[in-house]
Amino acid sequence: MSFGSDLKEKFDILTRGSRYIEVELFTKLQDALILLEKSYGPYGIKLIHGDRSKVTFTVSSNHVTGTMGTTKKRELADMFFVVMSPSKKKIRLFFLQNKSYADFMPNHMFQADLMQLDLLKNRLEFEYKGRVNNILEKAKMPSIASYGVFYWDKKFNYDMAYMRADSIDPVKYSGMSLSRTVQSNAAWGMKYRVNGHRQLDGCITLEEFADGMIDMTIGEPVCCLKAIGYICGYEIETMCRELLRNDEKVAWDARDLEWDEQSISNQYGKVKGIATKGITIINADTLKCNDDK
Repeated sequence: MSFGSDLKEKFDILTRGSRYIEVELFTKLQDALILLEKSYGPYGIKLIHGDRSKVTFTVSSNHVTGTMGTTKKRELADMFFVVMSPSKKKIRLFFLQNKSYADFMPNHMFQADLMQLDLLKNRLEFEYKGRVNNILEKAKMPSIASYGVFYWDKKFNYDMAYMRADSIDPVKYSGMSLSRTVQSNAAWGMKYRVNGHRQLDGCITLEEFADGMIDMTIGEPVCCLKAIGYICGYEIETMCRELLRNDEKVAWDARDLEWDEQSISNQYGKVKGIATKGITIINADTLKCNDDK
Protein backbone atom coordinates (compact mmCIF):
# COMPACT_ATOMS: atom_id res chain seq x y z
CA MET A 1 0.00 0.00 0.00
CA SER A 2 1.16 3.53 -0.76
CA PHE A 3 0.14 6.87 0.66
CA GLY A 4 -1.89 7.45 -2.50
CA SER A 5 -3.84 4.20 -2.29
CA ASP A 6 -4.49 4.75 1.42
CA LEU A 7 -5.78 8.26 0.78
CA LYS A 8 -8.07 7.04 -2.02
CA GLU A 9 -9.41 4.27 0.21
CA LYS A 10 -10.27 6.75 2.98
CA PHE A 11 -11.81 9.16 0.46
CA ASP A 12 -13.95 6.33 -1.01
CA ILE A 13 -15.27 5.42 2.43
CA LEU A 14 -16.24 9.04 3.12
CA THR A 15 -17.95 9.65 -0.23
CA ARG A 16 -19.48 6.28 -1.12
CA GLY A 17 -23.22 6.02 -1.74
CA SER A 18 -24.15 9.68 -2.05
CA ARG A 19 -23.82 12.64 -4.37
CA TYR A 20 -21.94 15.68 -3.10
CA ILE A 21 -21.40 19.24 -4.23
CA GLU A 22 -17.93 20.70 -4.72
CA VAL A 23 -17.46 22.14 -1.23
CA GLU A 24 -18.55 18.84 0.34
CA LEU A 25 -16.05 16.87 -1.73
CA PHE A 26 -13.32 19.30 -0.82
CA THR A 27 -14.19 18.84 2.86
CA LYS A 28 -14.21 15.05 2.46
CA LEU A 29 -10.69 15.21 1.01
CA GLN A 30 -9.58 17.23 4.03
CA ASP A 31 -11.20 14.66 6.32
CA ALA A 32 -9.41 11.80 4.53
CA LEU A 33 -6.07 13.55 5.05
CA ILE A 34 -6.80 13.96 8.75
CA LEU A 35 -7.80 10.29 9.11
CA LEU A 36 -4.48 9.17 7.62
CA GLU A 37 -2.62 10.68 10.57
CA LYS A 38 -3.81 7.69 12.60
CA SER A 39 -2.15 5.32 10.13
CA TYR A 40 1.07 7.17 9.47
CA GLY A 41 1.69 8.63 12.91
CA PRO A 42 1.21 12.09 14.37
CA TYR A 43 2.53 15.11 12.52
CA GLY A 44 2.81 13.27 9.22
CA ILE A 45 0.07 15.59 8.02
CA LYS A 46 -0.94 18.92 9.50
CA LEU A 47 -4.10 20.63 8.30
CA ILE A 48 -4.92 24.21 9.26
CA HIS A 49 -8.17 25.89 8.26
CA GLY A 50 -7.89 29.53 7.22
CA ASP A 51 -10.21 32.37 6.38
CA ARG A 52 -11.59 32.55 2.85
CA SER A 53 -10.84 35.72 0.92
CA LYS A 54 -10.12 37.15 -2.52
CA VAL A 55 -7.15 38.71 -4.27
CA THR A 56 -7.17 41.56 -6.82
CA PHE A 57 -5.43 41.28 -10.20
CA THR A 58 -5.47 42.68 -13.73
CA VAL A 59 -6.94 40.37 -16.37
CA SER A 60 -4.33 39.42 -18.98
CA SER A 61 -6.43 37.39 -21.45
CA ASN A 62 -9.55 38.46 -23.29
CA HIS A 63 -11.48 35.24 -22.55
CA VAL A 64 -14.71 37.20 -22.41
CA THR A 65 -15.40 40.37 -24.40
CA GLY A 66 -14.22 43.54 -22.68
CA THR A 67 -12.33 41.97 -19.77
CA MET A 68 -8.67 42.32 -20.81
CA GLY A 69 -6.92 44.96 -18.70
CA THR A 70 -9.76 45.21 -16.20
CA THR A 71 -9.31 44.65 -12.47
CA LYS A 72 -11.00 41.59 -10.97
CA LYS A 73 -11.33 39.97 -7.56
CA ARG A 74 -11.23 36.21 -7.26
CA GLU A 75 -10.38 33.53 -4.74
CA LEU A 76 -6.73 32.53 -5.09
CA ALA A 77 -7.24 28.81 -4.38
CA ASP A 78 -9.00 26.30 -2.17
CA MET A 79 -5.88 24.81 -0.60
CA PHE A 80 -2.21 25.58 -0.06
CA PHE A 81 0.19 22.61 0.25
CA VAL A 82 3.68 22.54 1.77
CA VAL A 83 5.42 19.19 1.19
CA MET A 84 8.75 18.62 2.94
CA SER A 85 11.40 15.90 2.61
CA PRO A 86 13.94 16.31 5.43
CA SER A 87 16.13 13.48 4.10
CA LYS A 88 16.38 15.11 0.66
CA LYS A 89 16.37 18.66 2.05
CA LYS A 90 13.56 19.58 -0.32
CA ILE A 91 10.39 21.62 0.04
CA ARG A 92 7.64 21.95 -2.56
CA LEU A 93 4.66 24.28 -2.33
CA PHE A 94 1.60 24.73 -4.51
CA PHE A 95 -1.94 26.11 -4.64
CA LEU A 96 -4.80 23.76 -5.57
CA GLN A 97 -8.16 24.94 -6.87
CA ASN A 98 -10.85 22.26 -6.68
CA LYS A 99 -13.75 21.75 -9.08
CA SER A 100 -16.43 19.10 -9.40
CA TYR A 101 -17.68 17.88 -12.77
CA ALA A 102 -19.23 14.42 -13.05
CA ASP A 103 -18.60 14.14 -16.82
CA PHE A 104 -14.91 15.14 -16.73
CA MET A 105 -13.99 11.89 -18.44
CA PRO A 106 -13.21 11.08 -21.22
CA ASN A 107 -12.72 14.54 -22.80
CA HIS A 108 -11.16 16.18 -19.71
CA MET A 109 -13.65 19.04 -19.77
CA PHE A 110 -15.14 20.85 -16.78
CA GLN A 111 -16.63 24.19 -15.72
CA ALA A 112 -14.40 26.92 -14.29
CA ASP A 113 -14.36 30.65 -13.60
CA LEU A 114 -12.39 32.07 -16.56
CA MET A 115 -11.08 35.04 -14.59
CA GLN A 116 -9.67 32.81 -11.86
CA LEU A 117 -8.22 30.55 -14.56
CA ASP A 118 -6.45 33.58 -16.04
CA LEU A 119 -4.93 34.34 -12.62
CA LEU A 120 -3.65 30.80 -12.09
CA LYS A 121 -2.84 29.76 -15.67
CA ASN A 122 -0.82 32.90 -16.45
CA ARG A 123 0.55 33.18 -12.88
CA LEU A 124 -0.30 36.84 -12.49
CA GLU A 125 0.87 39.31 -9.88
CA PHE A 126 -1.93 40.04 -7.42
CA GLU A 127 -2.76 42.22 -4.44
CA TYR A 128 -4.20 41.15 -1.11
CA LYS A 129 -5.09 43.58 1.66
CA GLY A 130 -3.05 46.32 0.03
CA ARG A 131 0.10 44.22 -0.45
CA VAL A 132 1.38 43.28 -3.93
CA ASN A 133 2.42 39.63 -4.18
CA ASN A 134 4.39 37.96 -6.98
CA ILE A 135 4.80 34.38 -5.76
CA LEU A 136 2.96 33.03 -8.83
CA GLU A 137 4.67 35.37 -11.28
CA LYS A 138 8.22 34.55 -10.13
CA ALA A 139 7.76 30.80 -9.66
CA LYS A 140 9.97 28.55 -11.78
CA MET A 141 7.51 25.66 -11.91
CA PRO A 142 4.07 25.92 -13.59
CA SER A 143 2.66 23.42 -11.08
CA ILE A 144 2.71 26.04 -8.33
CA ALA A 145 -0.84 26.75 -9.56
CA SER A 146 -2.93 23.63 -10.16
CA TYR A 147 -6.46 22.26 -10.36
CA GLY A 148 -8.03 19.16 -8.86
CA VAL A 149 -11.28 18.06 -10.53
CA PHE A 150 -13.61 15.60 -8.76
CA TYR A 151 -15.54 13.30 -11.10
CA TRP A 152 -17.39 9.96 -11.29
CA ASP A 153 -15.23 6.93 -12.16
CA LYS A 154 -16.49 3.80 -13.97
CA LYS A 155 -17.74 2.32 -10.68
CA PHE A 156 -19.65 5.53 -9.87
CA ASN A 157 -17.22 6.41 -7.09
CA TYR A 158 -15.66 9.83 -6.78
CA ASP A 159 -12.07 10.32 -7.91
CA MET A 160 -9.93 13.40 -8.54
CA ALA A 161 -7.86 14.34 -11.57
CA TYR A 162 -4.87 16.66 -11.09
CA MET A 163 -3.53 19.10 -13.69
CA ARG A 164 -1.38 22.22 -13.91
CA ALA A 165 -3.39 25.39 -14.46
CA ASP A 166 -1.34 26.22 -17.56
CA SER A 167 -2.53 22.99 -19.23
CA ILE A 168 -6.14 24.28 -19.20
CA ASP A 169 -7.75 26.33 -21.97
CA PRO A 170 -11.28 27.67 -22.47
CA VAL A 171 -13.34 25.79 -25.05
CA LYS A 172 -14.11 28.33 -27.77
CA TYR A 173 -17.38 28.72 -29.57
CA SER A 174 -17.28 30.89 -32.72
CA GLY A 175 -13.85 32.15 -31.70
CA MET A 176 -14.94 33.46 -28.27
CA SER A 177 -15.09 31.67 -24.92
CA LEU A 178 -18.54 32.73 -23.84
CA SER A 179 -19.14 29.68 -21.66
CA ARG A 180 -17.28 28.51 -18.56
CA THR A 181 -16.33 25.21 -20.19
CA VAL A 182 -12.58 24.49 -20.17
CA GLN A 183 -10.42 21.55 -21.21
CA SER A 184 -7.04 20.24 -20.06
CA ASN A 185 -4.40 19.07 -22.55
CA ALA A 186 -2.11 17.60 -19.85
CA ALA A 187 0.11 14.64 -20.73
CA TRP A 188 -1.50 12.32 -18.19
CA GLY A 189 0.92 10.36 -16.03
CA MET A 190 4.01 11.90 -17.63
CA LYS A 191 6.86 13.55 -15.71
CA TYR A 192 9.21 16.07 -17.29
CA ARG A 193 12.17 18.14 -16.16
CA VAL A 194 11.36 21.83 -15.94
CA ASN A 195 14.15 24.21 -14.92
CA GLY A 196 16.12 21.24 -13.59
CA HIS A 197 13.27 19.79 -11.48
CA ARG A 198 10.95 16.85 -12.15
CA GLN A 199 7.32 17.80 -12.61
CA LEU A 200 4.18 15.67 -12.94
CA ASP A 201 2.26 17.01 -15.92
CA GLY A 202 -1.10 15.67 -14.81
CA CYS A 203 -2.84 12.52 -13.58
CA ILE A 204 -6.33 11.04 -13.66
CA THR A 205 -6.60 9.66 -10.10
CA LEU A 206 -6.36 10.90 -6.53
CA GLU A 207 -3.94 8.04 -5.81
CA GLU A 208 -1.50 9.24 -8.49
CA PHE A 209 -1.81 12.83 -7.25
CA ALA A 210 -0.99 11.91 -3.64
CA ASP A 211 1.98 9.74 -4.61
CA GLY A 212 3.29 12.41 -6.99
CA MET A 213 3.00 14.98 -4.23
CA ILE A 214 5.16 13.10 -1.70
CA ASP A 215 7.54 12.13 -4.52
CA MET A 216 8.21 15.88 -4.79
CA THR A 217 7.04 16.19 -8.40
CA ILE A 218 4.28 18.76 -7.81
CA GLY A 219 4.84 22.38 -6.91
CA GLU A 220 7.51 25.04 -6.65
CA PRO A 221 10.85 24.00 -5.07
CA VAL A 222 11.84 26.29 -2.19
CA CYS A 223 15.21 26.22 -0.46
CA CYS A 224 14.14 28.05 2.67
CA LEU A 225 10.91 28.01 4.63
CA LYS A 226 11.42 31.68 5.51
CA ALA A 227 10.66 32.46 1.87
CA ILE A 228 7.12 31.15 2.26
CA GLY A 229 6.14 33.55 5.02
CA TYR A 230 2.49 33.76 6.07
CA ILE A 231 -0.53 32.03 4.58
CA CYS A 232 -4.01 32.51 6.07
CA GLY A 233 -2.41 34.40 8.94
CA TYR A 234 -0.29 31.39 9.94
CA GLU A 235 3.51 31.57 10.03
CA ILE A 236 4.56 28.58 7.92
CA GLU A 237 8.15 28.31 9.14
CA THR A 238 7.05 28.09 12.78
CA MET A 239 4.41 25.48 11.95
CA CYS A 240 6.93 23.31 10.08
CA ARG A 241 9.47 23.55 12.88
CA GLU A 242 6.86 22.45 15.37
CA LEU A 243 5.79 19.57 13.13
CA LEU A 244 9.37 18.28 12.88
CA ARG A 245 10.16 18.75 16.57
CA ASN A 246 7.30 16.43 17.46
CA ASP A 247 8.11 13.82 14.85
CA GLU A 248 10.31 11.15 16.42
CA LYS A 249 10.79 9.35 13.11
CA VAL A 250 12.78 12.17 11.56
CA ALA A 251 15.80 14.03 12.90
CA TRP A 252 15.98 17.40 11.18
CA ASP A 253 17.72 20.17 13.03
CA ALA A 254 15.98 23.54 12.86
CA ARG A 255 19.07 25.02 11.21
CA ASP A 256 18.53 22.70 8.24
CA LEU A 257 15.39 24.63 7.42
CA GLU A 258 17.56 27.55 6.39
CA TRP A 259 19.96 25.93 3.94
CA ASP A 260 21.08 27.97 0.98
CA GLU A 261 19.19 30.96 2.29
CA GLN A 262 21.17 33.49 0.26
CA SER A 263 19.99 31.98 -3.03
CA ILE A 264 16.36 32.31 -2.01
CA SER A 265 16.49 35.86 -0.64
CA ASN A 266 13.92 38.10 -2.30
CA GLN A 267 12.85 35.32 -4.67
CA TYR A 268 9.23 35.99 -3.83
CA GLY A 269 9.42 38.51 -1.02
CA LYS A 270 7.38 37.58 2.01
CA VAL A 271 4.18 35.77 1.16
CA LYS A 272 2.07 37.52 3.77
CA GLY A 273 -1.65 37.33 4.17
CA ILE A 274 -2.62 34.97 1.34
CA ALA A 275 -5.98 33.51 2.26
CA THR A 276 -7.12 30.05 1.17
CA LYS A 277 -9.60 27.66 2.72
CA GLY A 278 -6.84 25.65 4.35
CA ILE A 279 -3.18 24.73 4.60
CA THR A 280 -1.84 21.19 4.41
CA ILE A 281 1.72 20.62 5.60
CA ILE A 282 3.03 17.15 4.75
CA ASN A 283 6.22 15.46 5.91
CA ALA A 284 6.87 13.17 2.93
CA ASP A 285 9.57 11.17 4.74
CA THR A 286 7.14 10.15 7.48
CA LEU A 287 4.64 8.89 4.91
CA LYS A 288 7.28 6.92 3.04
CA CYS A 289 8.49 5.36 6.30
CA ASN A 290 5.10 3.69 6.64
CA ASP A 291 5.13 2.51 3.04
CA ASP A 292 8.61 0.97 3.39
CA LYS A 293 7.62 -1.30 6.28
